[in-house]
Amino acid sequence: MTEHSDPAPAETDDAIVIPTPSGSDSLMMERHIMLFSNDMWDLTQKWESLNNDSCETLARLINNRLRVMYGKISGDPRLVQEDILRDAEKLSAALVEFEALFKKFQKAQSSIPAMRQFAGKAGSLRMKADEISDVFSGLVKMYEKELSFKKSSLIDLGAQDNSDVFTSILSSWNLSVFIDRSVIERLYAFEEIAMELSELPDVKEMLELLNEERVPLIYWTRVARGYYIVGRYDDFVFLLENATEKTANDGVNKDRLRCMDMLAAYYVRIGMKTKDDQKKRVYFGKATILYTTADKLMMYDSDHLIGRAYFCLVESQKWEQAKTQFEYVINLRANDVIAIIGMGLVCYASGNYNGALGFFKRALRYNPKLPAEVRLGLGHCFLKLKNFAKALTSFQRVLNLDSTNIPAKIALATCYFHNGGDEIAEQALKAIEYNDHDNPVVLNHLANVSFLRNKCDDAELLAWKAYEHTSNQSDNHNEMKALKAESAYIFGRCLHAKRDYDKAAKFYQLAVGFNDKLILAHFGLGQINLGRGNFEEAINSFEKVLAAHPDDCETLKILGSIYARWQGPIEDDKQREARKKALEFLIKVHDQKPDDIEVILELAQLQESTRPDESLKKYQKALKMLESNPVFEIPAEMYSNIGALHHQLGNYKEAHAYYEKAKEIVLSGADCSPEEIEAKIVTLEYNLGRLYEAVGRNNEAEEIFDSILSRKPSYTDALLRIGCIWRDRGDYMKAMNKFKDAIAIDTENPIPWIYIANLHMDKSETKLAQSSYEQVLKTNKNHPYAMVGLGNVWLDALYNVRSNEKDEKDKIKKFRDNATGLFVAVLKKNPRNAWAANGIGCVLVHQGKIQDARDVFSQVREAAPDLADVFLNLAHIHMETKQYMIAAQMYKAFMKKHNKQFDVQLLQYAARACWKAGNYAEAKDFLQRAILENPDNLLVRYNMAIILQSMATMVIRDTKATINQLEGAIDDLKEAERAFMYLGEQSDAVMAKVRYVSRSICQKESRTCKDMLAQAKQFRESAWRNEAKAREQQERQAILEKTKEMLLKNAQRGEEKEKEGKKKSSGRRRKDKEAEDFVNDSSDMGDWQGEQGGEGVKSRAIVSTSSSDDSDNEPKSTQIREEEEAPPRPISSSSDSISNDESAKKQKSVSSDDSDSEKSDKSISSSDSDAPKAPKRKRARIEESDDDSDDGRKAAAADDSEEEVVAPMISDSE
Repeated sequence: MTEHSDPAPAETDDAIVIPTPSGSDSLMMERHIMLFSNDMWDLTQKWESLNNDSCETLARLINNRLRVMYGKISGDPRLVQEDILRDAEKLSAALVEFEALFKKFQKAQSSIPAMRQFAGKAGSLRMKADEISDVFSGLVKMYEKELSFKKSSLIDLGAQDNSDVFTSILSSWNLSVFIDRSVIERLYAFEEIAMELSELPDVKEMLELLNEERVPLIYWTRVARGYYIVGRYDDFVFLLENATEKTANDGVNKDRLRCMDMLAAYYVRIGMKTKDDQKKRVYFGKATILYTTADKLMMYDSDHLIGRAYFCLVESQKWEQAKTQFEYVINLRANDVIAIIGMGLVCYASGNYNGALGFFKRALRYNPKLPAEVRLGLGHCFLKLKNFAKALTSFQRVLNLDSTNIPAKIALATCYFHNGGDEIAEQALKAIEYNDHDNPVVLNHLANVSFLRNKCDDAELLAWKAYEHTSNQSDNHNEMKALKAESAYIFGRCLHAKRDYDKAAKFYQLAVGFNDKLILAHFGLGQINLGRGNFEEAINSFEKVLAAHPDDCETLKILGSIYARWQGPIEDDKQREARKKALEFLIKVHDQKPDDIEVILELAQLQESTRPDESLKKYQKALKMLESNPVFEIPAEMYSNIGALHHQLGNYKEAHAYYEKAKEIVLSGADCSPEEIEAKIVTLEYNLGRLYEAVGRNNEAEEIFDSILSRKPSYTDALLRIGCIWRDRGDYMKAMNKFKDAIAIDTENPIPWIYIANLHMDKSETKLAQSSYEQVLKTNKNHPYAMVGLGNVWLDALYNVRSNEKDEKDKIKKFRDNATGLFVAVLKKNPRNAWAANGIGCVLVHQGKIQDARDVFSQVREAAPDLADVFLNLAHIHMETKQYMIAAQMYKAFMKKHNKQFDVQLLQYAARACWKAGNYAEAKDFLQRAILENPDNLLVRYNMAIILQSMATMVIRDTKATINQLEGAIDDLKEAERAFMYLGEQSDAVMAKVRYVSRSICQKESRTCKDMLAQAKQFRESAWRNEAKAREQQERQAILEKTKEMLLKNAQRGEEKEKEGKKKSSGRRRKDKEAEDFVNDSSDMGDWQGEQGGEGVKSRAIVSTSSSDDSDNEPKSTQIREEEEAPPRPISSSSDSISNDESAKKQKSVSSDDSDSEKSDKSISSSDSDAPKAPKRKRARIEESDDDSDDGRKAAAADDSEEEVVAPMISDSE
């Protein structure tokens, strides 16, 4: 621990010097100097006392300011503000007192020149006066700086609202950063008491002397240290205890702090050496009290923090707390070597060897003359970092400084050993043993080297010798226990190597008892327990190793293997957790060592049931690695496992190839007995049979199983598979016989009974299924499958209770309670049983608790995504909540996923959802598939009739239905009628087996269909007539379009001919009053070369004239230009009639059209007065008869009797 620089009095190792204010000189000047020094001392004490009071006030003010800043005021905020103002006023008053004290220092300084003058020019008095002058020069400057800082800090305190600023100000006031204690101590360096250490008086006399002479507490520590040096520890403790009891008036707080820290450090040292745990706790308790009391005086004193930090390291290894205190000191004093070394120790203890190395180097850089032990720490850091060359250099340097350093010699031997020099290391250790033959550390190292060189007997002797001598050599109780633990571990290790596992386990246990953190002992104990089959104890040991070394591959590998093979009850949570840990540990090892084939195979086996795809990849990787090694023979089991995984993933071709390869290896095996070969062949053939079942080759599978049974009649698995094949063929009787044969072979096997129960459930024989499940529970009352199956029996009975049945409520309660009790019993044994939870959800649905059931089903689906029933139940829930489209999609997805597109029950579910959603066509499709699969199912036929009736009704109500749609509706109604009639004619015995179907309802629906059928026929006839009229209208419209096209072409041709004629003829200008035209000379030629001429040609020409309404009434010439011409159109006026009879007929046809004719009139007629009027419209309805339509047509013709109409008018509806 660093100390302040010594005051003026010189002190040797054999004597102590105590300054005192009184002396034997009777001269007045001597007395004056002494009184002057005492007065100045009193001023310094007043300053210190005032500073302590001010620090308390400042701390209180800062705390209140922080409470206001962060809004953490529990009481009235006004009271807090008043406290802040009161404390601020106290600090202002204290600042005035500080200024008054400082003025007294200045006044005292002004009297020093006169003192020097009276002291003369030479002699001891002059020397003392000169020394006081020097002291005061620094003293006044020191207090001036401190006063200035206090003023500026209070200004900053008022201006800032920052917690860091507040903390810095408070720490600076507490530490009095500008006050140097050594300057103050020089005031008492004028009179001294010198004592030899060997002549120290009784401690009580010394205490009386110190009190009489009013010696400052800083010198009490010197006296106490003198007693400690001469070994008078009780006097040392007595003197310091009295020093710590002195009040603030008797000594400065910092001096009391020194005394407390020194006494606490002594208690820590004694506590470390004692072997009695109770005494250790007493000593550490006293040290804790002293450090805590010192915290109240000056918590942030650097020397105090360093002592407290080392106590944290020693007492309970509070690394983080010690680190915080060391860092605080280093931030204040960057070159504090003791704090730097402490940080190095913290880093080394926490495994940060690079950090520790940096701190040790830093300490040596600041003080190269540090003890050799610091370089020893440097060497150990290099040793941990496996830099053996530098470690060797460091340990050699330690031995150069201190040739007797035993730890350095041992470490040097360890370096030799790691560098491959086993013999050199052993010789070095033996040389150490020769000089210090009872040193347990040396003996343990020598024993360890001997063991590693396969000299187990020598190692045993050395370890036992170290164990016996440990208590005599070690003063530290913890060190003694650590040495004994290491000796016991080495002894146990030797016995372990000799296969004496019982004794080895005892010594490992002994080592762990001395030091529970000795990881190697835990590892050895775990190995022995693993060999004995004590897996839980082995796991406890290896878990402790893993806690200390989380990335140790060997430990992870062993733990992963143990957890992977953990055996427990079916679906046991502990087993599931073990497999999860195994997977976690083995994956860590695989990431570090991807080519470790043992880990790859362990992971492959572990993931067979949960991740078959990943398991297959790892098996194939391991197989490839083994095939590359020609020495290793690949076992048939590996090929069989790979084949089974391909089988599970649906890769049937690859599975078959691997099964055959495994079979080939088994048959060629020469090292196996015939019985072993036969057992393996039977397993492979059974797997092949299951493969043939999966691909639908049931006959071949049956042949394989029969072959197995011919050789091994007691092989019940093959017998059960044959029963399953007959069950899948629909021959329940033969299947039942096979299952009963399996029961005859093995009466204790519950599997055949479960198969029989499931068979009865498929046939809806719930009572027989119930007896089969109960038979299983007689031999195993907690069998989860049988309990869930029996719960499903009661659940089926619950849902089959008919309404208005006798004792309906009692039956519902009984069935519900029985089902719930079984499901809950299963969940108590295994809370993760998805089938039982699914059953609970079904019960909740029956109770009407739809939302609760939905939550249960959702959780089950997350826990067991492969459970088909829960997906189906969720679809049922959507049906109950009227989300029909979602339900229909879920039903369809379920059928597709599980390849059940022809499951009658599922098809009915999907059809009902589509029917509810209004999608009748898809519902009809589902029911048609169900009828194809089971034509005798009356419920399906009833549902089909309902769908057909609904579809027909929807078509009939549609006023825009076509003939094809109506004919389809008629066919649907006929089919529905036949179905209802068929169902209505069934006997009571037949109808009793069909739920939800009533014969009377069927008869009623049959009559309804018959009535609707008659209406549908009428609608069909009406629709037929309407469609005929529509076709006629379309034909007329087509004729109209053709007429328009023909007239347009004729007009265009006439125009083109007229243009050509004007270009060829010279022309003749005809002039009248209104306009002038250019007329072709051949206009009056009549027929020419078989063509029409005359007016016929003129009628197609478009002549532009100027009416009498033109501006200025002046004649203007008219030019025919292509861009100014109107679209060509035929002329229909009476004066310009077309000579062609056919054109006239087309013209009249155009003018007689309905809506389009009105538009055509505007483009064809040149005079609105000559255009024919459109006939009146009359709407027709689909319900009207044929006579009404004809009457409408006649009425339209009668209204237009004065017009010349070619085609009749068709109404809009037509």
